[in-house]
Amino acid sequence: MSKSKEKIKDFADKLGIKLSEENDGSFILIERSTIVLVTFPILGDKIKEEVVSLSSLVARGCRVDSALMSELLKLNVHMNVGAFGIEKDMVHFKYNILNAQNIDEDNFILVLSMVVLAAEEYGKKIVSTHGGENNAFLMN
Repeated sequence: MSKSKEKIKDFADKLGIKLSEENDGSFILIERSTIVLVTFPILGDKIKEEVVSLSSLVARGCRVDSALMSELLKLNVHMNVGAFGIEKDMVHFKYNILNAQNIDEDNFILVLSMVVLAAEEYGKKIVSTHGGENNAFLMN
């Protein structure tokens, strides 16, 4: 197990956050009403730097049009951390932590909180203007 993966597991244990490890080595965790996927991609061919990536499905089944894409691009410019993306009819929010082997608990909590808040807040807004379901559908 990589050093950053061990740290994430330790942080979650200490904070009482249940992690579910997937076959591909990623973790799934639930925080409030949001499911967060934690992956550990490797950045670069030569450097081989591990990244901790936290992402959440913000909305699915929404109407993807130029208005939604424009709004998400504007949000990305103003977001302090992370970015929104679109895949088919789904909107995601993702934040990558570089220098992952040096991640500390405070940084993990901050990033996790930002991903959860973005998914919850913007999921409701997107569903109200573009239909679909926000992250709450995952809890049913």
